[in-house]
Amino acid sequence: MILLSEMFVYICRFILNTYFMYFNHFFYSFKSTVILAGLALMSMIACKNQTSVTSVDQNSGYHTDASVDGNVAKSLFANADPSNLTLLNSAALENGNIAYQIIEYQKAGFPDNQKLQFRNAVFPTGSADISEALKKEVEELSIVLKAYPDVRIKLESHTDNTGDEALNQMLSDLRVSSIKELLTKQYGVAEDRIEVVGHGQSKPLTDNDSEESRAKNSRILLYFTK
Repeated sequence: MILLSEMFVYICRFILNTYFMYFNHFFYSFKSTVILAGLALMSMIACKNQTSVTSVDQNSGYHTDASVDGNVAKSLFANADPSNLTLLNSAALENGNIAYQIIEYQKAGFPDNQKLQFRNAVFPTGSADISEALKKEVEELSIVLKAYPDVRIKLESHTDNTGDEALNQMLSDLRVSSIKELLTKQYGVAEDRIEVVGHGQSKPLTDNDSEESRAKNSRILLYFTK
């Protein structure tokens, strides 16, 4: 009789072979592989006998990302922690990274037409592994959050349409959750200050017909929340 643990491993291997048969030239970390396999298994069980329906309305065109609410942002940045603000002012934030964008947004007076997007949220197809560049970008974000303790954020993750829709939804969830985990467990930001949402491939900015357009659709945005 096959043990349940052995059966789980067998099912996970089968799912991974099915989903990633066209992506075997990419390297996946052990952690991401196990998590994706578990999520895929749960998704198959939960979605049994259901039909998958995309949330993109083909008649209304492509999605447009919302801008940051300037009034909300301004109120959240009113209070600063002196010691952490000193650390922020002495930090060499990399031009273009999310923390740099936030500070420039603050200097501009919190306009309503601003969009904040992670610069280094670039993932290989089918992967949720955080690159060293993205890890550095997240670390810089943590410095801003510690300097302004009232700031609460929402991170929204999107993918392109490469591969299976259900897998892309799981990848979207995992990618943004990995950033939250990095912020909280490694850099000490309180969990209740960070909300994460994964949209999968459901809200493309443009078509997915080229590498350039797919890169635009695969993105992680930051918003401020009360």
